[in-house]
Amino acid sequence: MSSRASSTRRTSARLLPDLVVLLLATTLAACAPSLGPGPDQPSGIWLQLTSGLGDNQAIEDGHVLLVERGSQGGVHIYGGLRTRGIYRGSEDDYQALLSGDRPLIEFSLENADGVLSSPNAMRDLLTIEDSGAMVLSGRRVVFRHYSELPDDWQSLDWQEIEGRLEQEEMIFSVLINDSRGRVLQDSATVRIDFPDSEQGMMGR
Repeated sequence: MSSRASSTRRTSARLLPDLVVLLLATTLAACAPSLGPGPDQPSGIWLQLTSGLGDNQAIEDGHVLLVERGSQGGVHIYGGLRTRGIYRGSEDDYQALLSGDRPLIEFSLENADGVLSSPNAMRDLLTIEDSGAMVLSGRRVVFRHYSELPDDWQSLDWQEIEGRLEQEEMIFSVLINDSRGRVLQDSATVRIDFPDSEQGMMGR
């Protein structure tokens, strides 16, 4: 065997891993979704966190979320979303119940101490806008004043605590996971605003 032929085989062996990596990268690039930053690229795949109320406007950093009190003393905010590229699932409620193919959506409110929102993941039917984007609005997000309730909670001044929470920056986010395995998340830095209450906070 000539030294030239042996050298050629050694060179080919060294090049093989590089060729495999190149082919894999090319294949993945061709299959990857077009991830647009938001509604400015309607043909892409994107998710936008929205207020969930009124015109369902986009939530940007610095947005103030209005808090509502429930009849039992708890507190909640509202969330919504606008998205494209997510598998919507069955329109029929019975079929959706059988197949579980509607997207699973969860909102989260978090401060420096931890997650304040209660677990709220549920499968929702998204409404289709004229633009073709899919929308969810009016989702109630219940939250607590503490990620972990302190032992002396009965002696706390809840109005003072609410005033402190209003001064904190929090992260409000939405996570959507469709039945085909696509996962998208969007978040914003927000503040919350409690309504006045003569009796203070009764819930935790």
